[in-house]
Amino acid sequence: TYHFDSKNSVKLVHSQGKRLIDGIEIIDYNQVPTYFSEPVYGSTKQSAFITYAPLYQDEDHVETITSTELNYYFIDDAFELELRYFVEALKDILNYQDLANIPITDFDRDGVDLAMKVRISDLTIGGSMFYMSSDSSDKDAYNDYDFTGGSLYAIKPLSHGLLLSVGYYATSPIAFTTGETL
Repeated sequence: TYHFDSKNSVKLVHSQGKRLIDGIEIIDYNQVPTYFSEPVYGSTKQSAFITYAPLYQDEDHVETITSTELNYYFIDDAFELELRYFVEALKDILNYQDLANIPITDFDRDGVDLAMKVRISDLTIGGSMFYMSSDSSDKDAYNDYDFTGGSLYAIKPLSHGLLLSVGYYATSPIAFTTGETL
């Protein structure tokens, strides 16, 4: 982190990580419980919404994620601004592209985030916008997509530590290179 002055600063973050994966968490859109022939995390029955599918064929699978981001911050009394640019390389990822039924994916993605908030008396109003692009080294087009999104929110403190908040969040359809959208 480098502080230009009391209001402006930049931060460069680089991270590299690996994680051993022995299964995939799957969001189950129907309400039929999943049963296993042997216990997974101590139970043969999993939640109707989150299922853990063990990868018995490859218990030594390793995922790799490398990420670099550059952040700019501006803070002046009741106003805050944050800009972020990031680049990520993901290798042998098992659980990001389940919708396309792709078992292993390698892809690079980059994007930009902009977030702002302003405090007016005891009311905080904020919002954000982002753009993300993903390009796959796999030939499957479902790994190549672009999408945008954003949010608006307002927060007002009430008595006894309670907060009243209202927010709105939206994204564009994810546009794959095939022309299909989610």
